[in-house]
Amino acid sequence: MAARRPLTVRCPNCLSRIAVKRKATEVFCEKCGIGYRICWPSPDQPMIRGLLAPYGK
Repeated sequence: MAARRPLTVRCPNCLSRIAVKRKATEVFCEKCGIGYRICWPSPDQPMIRGLLAPYGK
């Protein structure tokens, strides 16, 4: 059986790869710190849906 590849998305701001845990709805880029909302078109395909709203606004 083939090993599963890690689930990742590419940060639109700095273009680094962001690891995404299964069924996650939010991720933060470790390099630039921007948060994104995640949607799942299929169980093995995370996709950035938009930016997270800043806290306190």
